[in-house]
Amino acid sequence: AGWEPVSHWELGEHMGSYDDRRVRLFDLYATRRCHQPAAQSSGFPCGGECGFGQLKRAATAAEVAPFLQARASGEAAMAMQVGPLMHGLTTFLAGEHRDPSVELLYFSGHDTTLMPLLVALGVWEAEGVDGVWPPYASTVLFSVWRAESSSSTEGVRAPVAPEEVVLVEYNGRELVLPACAEPCTPTALREGLAGLALTEEAWLQRCSDANAANVHAKSA
Repeated sequence: AGWEPVSHWELGEHMGSYDDRRVRLFDLYATRRCHQPAAQSSGFPCGGECGFGQLKRAATAAEVAPFLQARASGEAAMAMQVGPLMHGLTTFLAGEHRDPSVELLYFSGHDTTLMPLLVALGVWEAEGVDGVWPPYASTVLFSVWRAESSSSTEGVRAPVAPEEVVLVEYNGRELVLPACAEPCTPTALREGLAGLALTEEAWLQRCSDANAANVHAKSA
């Protein structure tokens, strides 16, 4: 709504994987541009840019709308979008239930996986993200840095436990999370995002409860 259709948007009607034809067609265009760079100059299928920029803005608005609505509804609604991912991420960074030999946790997803994560972290509108559809091969990187330090008493230097801080980057650009004031420690990050984290079991139970409530409402 509010966007003037561009040429060949009707092609999106033939792609049945998405609910919104703007998102369907954007996926088609973006995939072609990524895998066939020459298509950026020839366009697809109508020559030139074929309204790609306008289509990208419209598709982004359509795709991110339910995530923004969930955020506005509160943490419980947002947790249904990102709960298990947030739980796994924050517990790993805090060092809980982690094999000491494991230093890297890798999540593979989609652009539409990153969008709710960026919204949940409160950085969707931040500089460097700018409310724009994540580019191809985008990455959100959480890294834990440890600063070795020491204190001295009467000339004797005594070791002090190293302080760990979390650095968050999106496509190589550092982000400051509203939920975790700097310096953002793993514990502070977990506490700040606790309302968004759900174990898989808790998430499945909420889904089951919501489905049962919908069935009851329809039968009433």
